[in-house]
Amino acid sequence: MVLTLPRAYPDDGPLWGGVDAQAALARLLDERERRLHRLGRWLLRFGIDLAAGLAGPDLQPLAGALDRWCRRTWPRWARRELADPADWYAASWPRAEVACLYTLISDVGIALGERVIRCAAPLAWGIDAYAAHEADGVPSFGRIVVLDPRTPLEARSPRVYDALDQAFMRYQAEAFGQVPAPFAEAMCPLPG
Repeated sequence: MVLTLPRAYPDDGPLWGGVDAQAALARLLDERERRLHRLGRWLLRFGIDLAAGLAGPDLQPLAGALDRWCRRTWPRWARRELADPADWYAASWPRAEVACLYTLISDVGIALGERVIRCAAPLAWGIDAYAAHEADGVPSFGRIVVLDPRTPLEARSPRVYDALDQAFMRYQAEAFGQVPAPFAEAMCPLPG
């Protein structure tokens, strides 16, 4: 199969690559500025100023720009066989061309999460360790998400924003020919 994937995008491997959630979070925090800078350079080719989108007071301009970019470019890269969450959440991404795509998707997820964080302090990257999410089998449990660190782990209905998964689900929607929800729908800042 010949793929038309973003091969020029570097392969950083999965953030969670064979490490526990806290180590994966530490890696994201350590790498996020580098990843945002790299994604910003990439998106400039498509007329998107990521730095300006991250700095503004409103979620919508960046979310809308990313929606339009995904609609234009991601269908070329979308393949059903690459849209399996088991592959996305694997400890390693074995094929180089897929790893480049998944790294790009990860970086988009980081940008989405950063946009929400910068809109609503004290939101931050963290690990979804909420007892209610574990009990209910919420998919984000144990993952890196955006959350309000003031929310107690015993909270009955804690809200989190799984930005990395949102980016991957956007890719899945493109791969299966579905109409994806706009990024801004899920990006609403969590209640403070």
